[in-house]
Amino acid sequence: SRKNSISSAFGKVIASLGLQAPRNSLQRITFHTFRHTFASLLAQSGKADIYEIKTLMRHKNIEMTMRYAHLLPSQTNKKILLIGEALKGSDLLGSE
Repeated sequence: SRKNSISSAFGKVIASLGLQAPRNSLQRITFHTFRHTFASLLAQSGKADIYEIKTLMRHKNIEMTMRYAHLLPSQTNKKILLIGEALKGSDLLGSE
């Protein structure tokens, strides 16, 4: 398949550059590493919800996407940031 040939070619390039870690190493780089990084960074950005990430990742079910849920900023933190932004424009914080 095309997916396997791209992945295989990528693996050969990484190996030829001397960047590949042993097969069982957590530092091993695969083409899938970029996919995981994309989803992780998107979740951490807080600019996409879990369903948008599911769509962008083309996951068939939400269970697969939920592995990134712990990276989403909490709703509480988002609300606190909103309140902080609102207070910046008011005199409630006092002018310094």
